[in-house]
Amino acid sequence: MKALVVLIIGVLSLNSQAAEKINLKKDFDSLGGNAEIVGRAQALDPENQVKIVQNRTVDRNNRFELGVNYSMVSGGDTYMRTQNLGGNLDFHLTPSWSVGARYYKAYSSLTAEGQNIYDDANRRYSQGYKYNIPPIDYPIETGLLVVNWYPIYGKLNLFNLGVAHFDIYTLIGYGKMFLDSGSSDTYTAGGGVGFWWTQNIASRLEVRYQPYTDLLQGEKRHQDSVVFTASVGVLL
Repeated sequence: MKALVVLIIGVLSLNSQAAEKINLKKDFDSLGGNAEIVGRAQALDPENQVKIVQNRTVDRNNRFELGVNYSMVSGGDTYMRTQNLGGNLDFHLTPSWSVGARYYKAYSSLTAEGQNIYDDANRRYSQGYKYNIPPIDYPIETGLLVVNWYPIYGKLNLFNLGVAHFDIYTLIGYGKMFLDSGSSDTYTAGGGVGFWWTQNIASRLEVRYQPYTDLLQGEKRHQDSVVFTASVGVLL
């Protein structure tokens, strides 16, 4: 009789532990994050560390973000390559939406093909031959007004050294580009990913499509460009 009682108690104990494990799995599946759940998980498997990240730690409601950026430009005039340095200012209405302004100062130089054409023209000029230099145009500076939408937010555990918060966002914008030949309307659309390293410091990688129109010898040309940007910002 005593053996039967011991057996019944053992079965009930195992059922209780199994129910606890099932409930624990349910808690984790629903992104539970309280201290009680962590304690229960560590009690079941004390050799593993359990870290749960739950709420946003960076408050972006009604706050400004000020940053600097560097860009590489693909496209535009065939004989020119352009890099940008600039700044950006964003006002975060909510964690999911922000409006802002971008400024880019362009630094342009001849591509290898363009340099060969100009070197050949100088050589022919010095030898008294006829030469031909193709007309070129290049950006000087650009200003944009943009709207950003941040639909995806997440967190990464970086080698157990800390948690990096990130967001994936899209943007659209409109502005003016000033070129050697004059000014042009321009618009842009693209997206990127931002990493929040502290409560106030973030870095972003972004790619945008940006068309514009230049003017050569009285003729307008439609130019397509893709802008790759890296930036660092401070949340004020």
